[in-house]
Amino acid sequence: MNQRILVVNDVPGAGKVAANVNVPVLVASQLETAILPTKILSSQTGSYYSPPIEHDLDTSFADFFSHWQDNQVHFDGILLGYCADPSQLQEVQAFYQRELKQGHPAKLIVDPIMADHGHFYSGFDESYLKAYHDLFPMIDILTPNLTEACLLTGTPYKNQFSQSEVLEIATKLGEGQIKDVIITGVQFEADQIGFYHYSAKNQTGNYMSHRYFDFNFFGTGDLTVSLLAASALYNDSIQQSLTWIAQLIEKILSSTLSQDKPPQEGIAFENQIGEIFDHFDQLKRQQETC
Repeated sequence: MNQRILVVNDVPGAGKVAANVNVPVLVASQLETAILPTKILSSQTGSYYSPPIEHDLDTSFADFFSHWQDNQVHFDGILLGYCADPSQLQEVQAFYQRELKQGHPAKLIVDPIMADHGHFYSGFDESYLKAYHDLFPMIDILTPNLTEACLLTGTPYKNQFSQSEVLEIATKLGEGQIKDVIITGVQFEADQIGFYHYSAKNQTGNYMSHRYFDFNFFGTGDLTVSLLAASALYNDSIQQSLTWIAQLIEKILSSTLSQDKPPQEGIAFENQIGEIFDHFDQLKRQQETC
């Protein structure tokens, strides 16, 4: 029987970001995938499109959880991405706690989408920080970028960090009882970019990188957290997962640039769906024989 994962993220009508990346990648990973929209948009945001039409879920967001609990719908994992309001984070926390009390634990993978390049995104502020901190003891994997990691730890942001400084930031996050912290978009050398992983259990940090491409690709973070969530549900080691993910992302970004499309249109991951399926098919078979 396939495991079931819940994607809590925004849903753009057009554009390869957010749930439009999460869902196909998780399905290719052979996970039964449900979705709870945090916001519905006519397209992704960003410079490639004009400002989109947006629709907030308002009270319907909490109603989804109530409906699922009334109908005994449970999940093995929850992937939490963009939240339109701190109250949505609080609703996720309340749902998680109710499920835990009723004997339905789920792995919680969180991408705290709220900031980049040293600043909050428009519409975000410090109220999100408290809501994320309240979630910390429940989180299995947290995947902030460097700006988000700095905001969550009260660390002043700067353009370049040393490995020891990134380790210190990741350690502070791990002290919030998060099992695995993976800081994304970490760059120590001009031609490499990657992930800094801190394991709270082992109290160790490791850096894994791939070739740096000087373009602003949309959807790379969504691809990364989707693959990490699937890996977590198959109990693959973080270290092995990140090594494979780095290799796959380099291949996908290279393929994206080779196509006659603007990189801002989104990463060309479709040609790698078969590789993603094969990778997780092998992990699934290993899990079933254990």
